Amino acid sequence: MTKQILKINNIQDLFDLAGSSMRIAADLNIHQYTVERWGLAGIPNKYHETLAELYGATPIELYKLSQKIRARKK
Repeated sequence: MTKQILKINNIQDLFDLAGSSMRIAADLNIHQYTVERWGLAGIPNKYHETLAELYGATPIELYKLSQKIRARKK
């Protein structure tokens, strides 16, 4: 069996992969509003590894997504 290669281009891709922002919030035991704000502020680095383990993304994909989101703010 080959591992599926995921491509996360935006925060909605992550939400879709997880099932919803509510699912991520429940899995990380944080408020859903906090998760939804990631689309504006990027995903905090402390969650990259956990999200990767939970949903099959790679930490580097999540890091790059966060950098892309943060670059838009400048």
